[in-house]
Amino acid sequence: MFKRRILHLFVTLLLLVTGVYSLFSLDITQLRFDVLDIKNGLSQNSVSHIYQDSKGFIWFCTDEGLNRFDGYNFLKYDKHIDDKNSLISNFTSCITESSPGVFWIGTEKGLSIYFFETKKYLNIENPGQIKKVTKEDSVTVWVQTQYSLYKVRLVATEEDKKDYTVSIEPMNAYREIICKCDSKHFFLAGRDNHLYTYDFNTKLIIQKSTSDIWSILIPKKINGVTRDKFNNYWIATNTGLYKTDESFSMIDSFSTQRKDIVGLQDKITDITTGKIGNIYIATYQHGLVCYDINRNKFIEYQSDPYNLTSIPDNKIMSLLIDNSGTLWVGTKGSGVATCSQFKFKFKLITQEPFKTTWLTSKYILSFQTDKNENIWMGTDGGGLYKYNSKEDIFSNWRNNNSYSSLSNDIVQSLLIDSYDHLWVGTLNGICKFNPATNTFIRYFFTSEKNPHNLRIPAYTNIRLFESSNKEIYALNDYAIYHFNTFKNKFEPTLFDFRNSNIVPLDILEDKDSSWWIASSVGLLHLNIRTGYIQNTSMDSLNNNYFRTDQLNCLLPEGENKLWIGTGNNGLFLLNKEKFQIEDNYTEKNGLSNNFINGLLRDNSGKLWMSTNKGISVFNPKNRTFRNFDVNDGLQSNEFNNGAFYKTGNNELLFGGNNGFNIIDADNIPFNSYKPFSNIVNIKTDSNTFNTFSYTHQKKRVYFANHQNNISFEFTSSDYVNTPKNIFEYKLEGYDKDWTLTNRNYVSYTQLPPGNYKFLVRASNNDGVWADAPASYSFRIRPMFWQTWWFRIIVVILFIIYLYNAINNRIQFARKKENERMQSIRQKTEYEKQLAEIKLKALIAQMNPHFIFNCMNSIQAMILSNQSLEASTYLTKLSRLVRSVLENSMKTFIPLQEVIDNLKLYLELESLRFDQQFNYDIQVKNIDTYSVELPSMLLQPYVENSIWHGLIKKEGEKNIFISFFKREKLLICEITDNGIGRAKAAELNLKKQHKSLGTIITKEMFETLHKIRDTNYHVEIIDLLDENGQAIGTKVVVKMELN
Repeated sequence: MFKRRILHLFVTLLLLVTGVYSLFSLDITQLRFDVLDIKNGLSQNSVSHIYQDSKGFIWFCTDEGLNRFDGYNFLKYDKHIDDKNSLISNFTSCITESSPGVFWIGTEKGLSIYFFETKKYLNIENPGQIKKVTKEDSVTVWVQTQYSLYKVRLVATEEDKKDYTVSIEPMNAYREIICKCDSKHFFLAGRDNHLYTYDFNTKLIIQKSTSDIWSILIPKKINGVTRDKFNNYWIATNTGLYKTDESFSMIDSFSTQRKDIVGLQDKITDITTGKIGNIYIATYQHGLVCYDINRNKFIEYQSDPYNLTSIPDNKIMSLLIDNSGTLWVGTKGSGVATCSQFKFKFKLITQEPFKTTWLTSKYILSFQTDKNENIWMGTDGGGLYKYNSKEDIFSNWRNNNSYSSLSNDIVQSLLIDSYDHLWVGTLNGICKFNPATNTFIRYFFTSEKNPHNLRIPAYTNIRLFESSNKEIYALNDYAIYHFNTFKNKFEPTLFDFRNSNIVPLDILEDKDSSWWIASSVGLLHLNIRTGYIQNTSMDSLNNNYFRTDQLNCLLPEGENKLWIGTGNNGLFLLNKEKFQIEDNYTEKNGLSNNFINGLLRDNSGKLWMSTNKGISVFNPKNRTFRNFDVNDGLQSNEFNNGAFYKTGNNELLFGGNNGFNIIDADNIPFNSYKPFSNIVNIKTDSNTFNTFSYTHQKKRVYFANHQNNISFEFTSSDYVNTPKNIFEYKLEGYDKDWTLTNRNYVSYTQLPPGNYKFLVRASNNDGVWADAPASYSFRIRPMFWQTWWFRIIVVILFIIYLYNAINNRIQFARKKENERMQSIRQKTEYEKQLAEIKLKALIAQMNPHFIFNCMNSIQAMILSNQSLEASTYLTKLSRLVRSVLENSMKTFIPLQEVIDNLKLYLELESLRFDQQFNYDIQVKNIDTYSVELPSMLLQPYVENSIWHGLIKKEGEKNIFISFFKREKLLICEITDNGIGRAKAAELNLKKQHKSLGTIITKEMFETLHKIRDTNYHVEIIDLLDENGQAIGTKVVVKMELN
């Protein structure tokens, strides 16, 4: 915010410095008009009166209602047949504002008084058309009809002070109001054709003059009066223009000027004085006439169908100079034309093909000026032109198939040498102009291989250059040529560009007579007599900065520095001694475009750059840019390479594809008007609110909670160059800082409930800000659950809920504690049951039959003198018994111990059955020491496989046990190739004792699930061959790992 205030202070100081210049900045011969008509939203193209109100809005009276213009949109007021609260007639003729928001509107059927704040109309019928309405004070106006003059006053009713009636006082002795002579006096025309003065304070009418002048003028029907800076009165009548001095002692009918300026003898429909004193005269059939009071010169402006910036219609009905000095011209059938001295800041010369003494080709390629201040320019296809600015005419030379004519109509380069000779570089060689004979001498580039051939055409880019020792050089895509004055021809120098792709674009001579050349391949430094000046620093410079760039223009900065304009990377500052780039400015720094076509310096040291997006002005002191575009009066936004030049009288010339601009950098028009900021519309998702008020907002506006997506439209009362107006806005209660924008609207979405104040401030096209922002205060209502009373209720309910929740939590905790104790008791009971099951399993595993058989086997081994085998068998049996007894004290043991026990068991069974079966145990991807299993979970299934599957089988007998892990499951598969379950049942195989192993294991599964909440699953699968015959059994035990 501090920086913005400093900027505003700077602008104020700039106004003081440039204020004098702005008074004389308007070239009255260069008025260019913009048009507003029905295509832009105007209700009708005939505009009988134009008025600016207290907030800066422009009002237009038309035959189809009244229009208010805010710079962007039109708001229409008209008559509705079924609505008495509307205009009395659509044929509006005049308007004035007596107090903010109170408008008096003259129509063909009477007077309408419109109260903007209440949106009410007070209509007064009159048989004749209202011609003029003039304000006396905030409640009183003078109304002039076709036949009479009235004084009309608003009177508040007793019932409602905001409701009004009117009192009407006929002024029968007077014909019309001539004009306001100052803020407190009128001039009135009496029916006796004398002039009278009305005093606002005393309400007295006295005769002002008895001169015969007014007896001559009043019958001519006065349509308007204005006063110039010398206090002369200019009078518009039905029979032409007249002027009288302050004392009314003399009259000028402009009889001499009427011979040349036809409009002066036409019906003058309106007249006004501009900000710098020029008089603007509206004629009924001959367009606009402007009197330049400083040059004592009349200039006519008439419609030209071939000039889009001309006035659109020759029938002018009304004029207005608004607060910023903008001229508004109402026409009979072509809408409204506007013109401002502050919009088009530069003189523009462009093509006018039907004007024989004017520029007929708009593509400008090069410039030069001669000692007579004539501007010479080369064009692309239009030949050579000379502009005589004093007489404002052009001369043209083209190729006409004569050898003494211009060699080609594409003129790329111009040079006026120290002897005032004009050299012209064309697409087909070089010409030297002979002003005495008005002819050209042609020169072509000679070749060393064929020096006698003087007609080798270049057909390439040509740049002409004169050195400090007055030598003439020509540079093209092939070489550098020197003009030999003795031989009268161009000869090649040491420099040959044929194999280097060098295209020279700009040349600058240094103090040591060396040359700097901006080219298509970078920066060149050479001595024209000895050759290139090369060093590693130069090579590094081009490689680092300009390898893929084109250099278009050069400009010295002091003795040791050089500005370089490029085709891709903006502006560079080179230190020539150090071969270092000190600065680089691009679009990121404020440059309008990175492609710089031309580079000039004005008298104040600022750099002017023509680009592909307008002109940028760089101030090296504070390193800031100011950009101009076609809206500021440039020929277009694109300029041509090489088309830039500074004249001897310090004017800057820039050319492009639509003509060229002449820039007086010391006298750029500056708009010092401080505009009003207005908020014209507010939109929510569902509604549009015309919230503008001519008075300060008294009450905050309330929006429903769902209306929290809000858009604001705002305007500036400066109409000089609306697209270049800038706004800053802030929503207090939401935004922390101000935001700059060139758009006239902003949107906010999902605003939370609360109080807000929207602020917006406008600037004009030259950055002068309004004194105060416009504001709008509003509140977004909360939903009922966001209100304070709802929150109190919620707090109370929450306390009740919290109490109940805490109480329930305590009860729940007690219940959980009871459940936990019950669970502990159940777990203890389960462990007891498990211990019992373990004991049963131990007894079941070590059944007497197994012990008896083992003992018989041992005894048989002893009797057969197999003492070693008996000892081994007994040892293994002891180990198995000891292990079973030890593990019976544990609920879970490591998988490795389970496997070891199974191996001992299988060895014993194999010995007992005389090794009739084979067995194998495999483990895959399992840490057998970290995984635990119930101690006697698997042995019953192994036992069943041996006893019921293998013993009764003939042939090879195998049992295979595997352990592996799948996801979170430990899987054990016990596979045998026995007779199968079906065959065993069929043979009625029976145990010698009742085997309870499987039953006990099932009980163990159920108990373990209760203790550890772990799932165990057993699946027994019959294995069959292709014919469906049993080939074994597979037992799959799945255990969930924790």
